[in-house]
Amino acid sequence: SPSKPMMNAEGQLEIKIMEDCLLSFFRVLPERTVQEIVPKFFQIETPIRFKLIFVECLITLANEKALGMVPWDSPLQLLHGHLSGPLRNLFQSSLHRDRKLDVVMEGGKSVENTIMEKILQLFYTDPLFALSEDLTVAVRQTGKNTALALRMEIRTLLNGLCSLLKDSSKDVPRLAASALLELHRPEFIKLWSPENPLAGFKEISAHNNLRFAKMLM
Repeated sequence: SPSKPMMNAEGQLEIKIMEDCLLSFFRVLPERTVQEIVPKFFQIETPIRFKLIFVECLITLANEKALGMVPWDSPLQLLHGHLSGPLRNLFQSSLHRDRKLDVVMEGGKSVENTIMEKILQLFYTDPLFALSEDLTVAVRQTGKNTALALRMEIRTLLNGLCSLLKDSSKDVPRLAASALLELHRPEFIKLWSPENPLAGFKEISAHNNLRFAKMLM
C-alpha cells in the first residue's frame, strides 16, 4: 500500500519487492485487490513512483497474457473495466505536466517521463486498458458513464497521443506512434464508440486527421 511502503535498511523503496507483492495480489485475489488496493494508487496524494510501480505490474500481466504464459484465469478481464478510466485520467494528468522539470531517476529520465513511457507501452501491449468502458463504482453511481462520455474520452485520448508525436523526448514519440497504430486496428476501432462504431470512427478520425494536418503545416 502507498501508505505503508516497503523500505530497506537505507530508507530506500524496495521497488522490486513491491512489484512482486502487487503482482501476487492481482493473480491470487484480483477482485479484492481491485476493490481495496487499486483505488489507493489513483489518489491524488499518492506519489508518482507508486503509480509507476502499478503501471509496471499491469505491463507484466499484459505481457504474460500476450505470450501465453498464464496457466490460470487471467485477472485482466476484470482489470480492464475497472482501470481503463483511471488510466486514461493518469495519461491526461501526465500529458499536461512539465516532464522536463520533474525529479530525475537513474538513467537520466524523469519520473513523469518514465511513467508516460510506461502508460504508452501498456496501451500498446493491451489496448483494452485504453479503450474499455469505465466500470468503476464511482462512475456507475454518478451515471456519467454514457456512450457520449466514453466517445469523448477516447477522442481526448487519441488527441493526446497525436500531440506526443512531436514530443521532445527520445522515446515518447516512438511509443505514442506504436500505441496509435495499435488502437487503429479494426477490432479496436469498434471500441471507440461501441453503440455506433461507424459514427464514432467518422467523428474521432476526422478530429484526429485535422490534428495531424495542423502538425504537418
